[in-house]
Amino acid sequence: MERLYVEQQKPEELAKVLRGMVAHADTVGDKVALLERIATIATRDAGDQETAVATLQEILEHDPGHLQSLAELETL
Repeated sequence: MERLYVEQQKPEELAKVLRGMVAHADTVGDKVALLERIATIATRDAGDQETAVATLQEILEHDPGHLQSLAELETL
């Protein structure tokens, strides 16, 4: 499904698939990586800054020292 949504340029659907994967991720690192992708999709492909900010904040809940998320929040 993930590849299909990428190929069809359907960012909202891709983000939903990734969100489901976050719920089942085994490690904090896996969750953070998936959330990073969701935040990128929200800002770059969907133009949804609200979702991007919420997702970056969620990353910081899992990893308070995540420098990339802190930097991105400053730019949004």
